[in-house]
Amino acid sequence: MRIAPLVCLALALACAHSPAPPPGPRPLGMTASLARKDATLELRFRYEVDADRRVTLLVDLGATGPGVVGPVRLVVTGENFEVQGDSTWAGEVAADTATTERFVLRPRADGVARVTIEYGPADAAALERRPFDFVVEPGVVRPCQADDAVCKRP
Repeated sequence: MRIAPLVCLALALACAHSPAPPPGPRPLGMTASLARKDATLELRFRYEVDADRRVTLLVDLGATGPGVVGPVRLVVTGENFEVQGDSTWAGEVAADTATTERFVLRPRADGVARVTIEYGPADAAALERRPFDFVVEPGVVRPCQADDAVCKRP
């Protein structure tokens, strides 16, 4: 019976000292796609945070199929985030190729910050929207989790 408490203690200590996640881009958990005729453009959203709390939003674009989707437009806006540099991108991704577009965001204040990515055909009257919320704290910027009370919107 003495082994059970020791096992619990060992597990608790192991979890408390888990190594930090590896550096580099992390997925934001959503993907999207645009299709036109026989072509499909897949979009994958990732992010990375640097030591200055700047967030680099990465949009991976991968084209598949025999045709082309045509010109595509990306627009990034922020609430409590300042977009540094270009906030838009427009272009084509050739069939069976991939590219990554980067957008740099700096938090304006601690709290909750939202970045919204709009995407779609360049000639579309309205673009699709994907919002991503982040918790901004001293020394930390991370995506909101389901159990983060501060991230709950009224």
